[in-house]
Amino acid sequence: MNPEIPYNVIDLSMDDSFVRWVRSGCPPNELQDFLDKGIDISKIHEARDLLESLADHSEKYPEKSADDLFDRINNSINESEKVITMSRRRIIYLTVSAAAACLLVLFMFNTWTGTTTFTTPYAENLNVELPDGSSLVMNSDSDLDFKKAEFKSSRVLKLDGEAFFEVEKGNPFVVETNLGKVEVLGTSFNVFSRENRFEVSCKTGKVKVSNKKENSFVILTEGQSCILKDDQIRKINKPVDDSEWIRGIHHFDNVHISDVLEEMERQFDLKINYEKLDNDLMYTGYFQEGDISSAFESVLWPMHLDYKMTGNKEYIVQSAE
Repeated sequence: MNPEIPYNVIDLSMDDSFVRWVRSGCPPNELQDFLDKGIDISKIHEARDLLESLADHSEKYPEKSADDLFDRINNSINESEKVITMSRRRIIYLTVSAAAACLLVLFMFNTWTGTTTFTTPYAENLNVELPDGSSLVMNSDSDLDFKKAEFKSSRVLKLDGEAFFEVEKGNPFVVETNLGKVEVLGTSFNVFSRENRFEVSCKTGKVKVSNKKENSFVILTEGQSCILKDDQIRKINKPVDDSEWIRGIHHFDNVHISDVLEEMERQFDLKINYEKLDNDLMYTGYFQEGDISSAFESVLWPMHLDYKMTGNKEYIVQSAE
């Protein structure tokens, strides 16, 4: 255990040695090790209950008890003077031991509805292993949910944001969004669905992409892409790999400058004021994560635009003088 960590319930649930203790059956002879560090016994019990409830979703966690536990966790976080933050590009695997580590930020299991929900904040990606062996990487500021108990027989997920999927062969696999739907049997593909923009790219295999009304669709094969335009699904030529965002490289092909700046906000966790810009400006190019100044240069210089910092993590973008 890191002696610098203030041990509230969530901190304790994130500690590797505590997770190992819970997974080994909570041996009484090892309990004293935690007590010797000044950790209150009630916090040990609550953190243990939290991990055990995540490990066994088949055992219903009483609604009142769950509410009480999460209230205490929230209070513990508010009282803590130091919050453990995850590294920007860290990929998180949600095994039992890692589930508690990102509970309130990235993972929620609703035991009384049977819905599993994943949420990624700004400047974070998340690797998710699905019950059928399929996997996906969620981009920043994205939401995903599905019915875990039914998933192997009915592989249906709901996505708001962007994710790259690698699907195991089996029953039909469906990704639903507010703008359209993607249906596959076994393949890898990228889905982008935010506000009025819906794009799908097929990396391997074959996918069917339809609009919300399902009165317009296309079949994509390896290397093909499509967009939603005027409520119709249309194939487009897209020379870049849409999944490169997983490696921190964000490509854009003739998109509104506002869409590019919004993506920068998500990836760098900052706020950009671009109200003075003509939203009809279209951008083709890319930016790379890491240094915000370099990213701004990549996007703004060819557009004859400039930027300046106006506050803590706040910028304004306007025409260059």
